[in-house]
Amino acid sequence: MGVGSKRLAGATPANLAEMREWIGWRVDDVNGSSIGRLNDVIEDESGRPGWLAINELRFGEGRRFIAPAREATGSRGRVWLPIDRAVVRGSAELGNPLRSPQAERRLRAYYGVGVRRAA
Repeated sequence: MGVGSKRLAGATPANLAEMREWIGWRVDDVNGSSIGRLNDVIEDESGRPGWLAINELRFGEGRRFIAPAREATGSRGRVWLPIDRAVVRGSAELGNPLRSPQAERRLRAYYGVGVRRAA
């Protein structure tokens, strides 16, 4: 489990198609505080949801956050992450996992989801 996260007992993770339907939905943290809006779902090397790209709710140029997709749940126009908002906001400086393997390793270490093994 990552920093500040809690897993829902018995929860089944959504698949990539389901999560892509959530794009545009508001994203809330473990306490129900708003983080931003879901901008994209980034798939992992096996085609499953790997990361959520979240845009901060601000006029103009807001920051972009990256959070692990594996524990996210969505319903009625809202995505819920079992991670504290401050932790998700801290990901803004770690990079986009699509841009470099180093950025993905930093994100995995930050959230405690392991580091991808070399092929």
